[in-house]
Amino acid sequence: MSDPEVDSPNPAAGLTEYPVTVPLIDDQALIGEAVRRMLAGEKDVRFHFCDDPTRALQTALEVRPTVILQDLVMPEIDGLTLVKFFRANPGTRDIPMIVLSSKEEPKVKAEAFALGANDYLVKLPDRIELIARIRYHSRGYINLLQRNEAYRALQESLEKLRIEQEKSEHLLLNVLPRPIAERLKLRESALADSFAEGSILPARAWLLIWLSASHGHRLLEPTLDPAFIKRLTWQFIISNLLYVGALTIALWLPLVSLTICVGLTLLYLLPPPQPRKFST
Repeated sequence: MSDPEVDSPNPAAGLTEYPVTVPLIDDQALIGEAVRRMLAGEKDVRFHFCDDPTRALQTALEVRPTVILQDLVMPEIDGLTLVKFFRANPGTRDIPMIVLSSKEEPKVKAEAFALGANDYLVKLPDRIELIARIRYHSRGYINLLQRNEAYRALQESLEKLRIEQEKSEHLLLNVLPRPIAERLKLRESALADSFAEGSILPARAWLLIWLSASHGHRLLEPTLDPAFIKRLTWQFIISNLLYVGALTIALWLPLVSLTICVGLTLLYLLPPPQPRKFST
């Protein structure tokens, strides 16, 4: 679909504002001038006149209308055929079309609607009615453009989110063992089955947060929240203190025992001290 010329972004909704743009396809310059005067007081309406029906499609693609006014009776090309051309072109397929005729003909009107026309007016219509119909159809088409824009933005956001999730999971698996990483993703309370597995968690968790921040992978932060890291760190400190204490006792106890034994042996083997004799 071809978007009409952009006016400015809508700061409230974050969507683009499109101007009301109306081309008139009619071989009679008198009709073109009459419609131009009708719309002259509408400052936000952009009017374009094309008196050559063979250039109608090109004109529409250039001005990017929000609604098309088109006469049904023209010398070089049949108006209903031109409606077919507009509907067959991807750039004008969804643009509302108001067809103009010199008289009310139910059969022609039905055929025009069947081919894709959105409205039918006998020319020249009342100014108020013409402006109301132009604004009505333009508003509907602009809403369609903005919905499409919002949908594209959503798809792009979801795609970026998917890529970030893949990067985060890859980072998670590179830093932590797969079983622990899977449990972490599932927010399980028990992340390791043994002390050996659990003892690596705090250091690697902090490494994971640092890598996440440095690479912009913010998706890891909700999983590795500060409370989780704090609890994990304290468990690591306490368990390692106990481990170091037990290891110290295990390493030093034999040495202390050996020292005591050597000391007792030396005391046993050494001759007893002789008492001193004091002269009188």
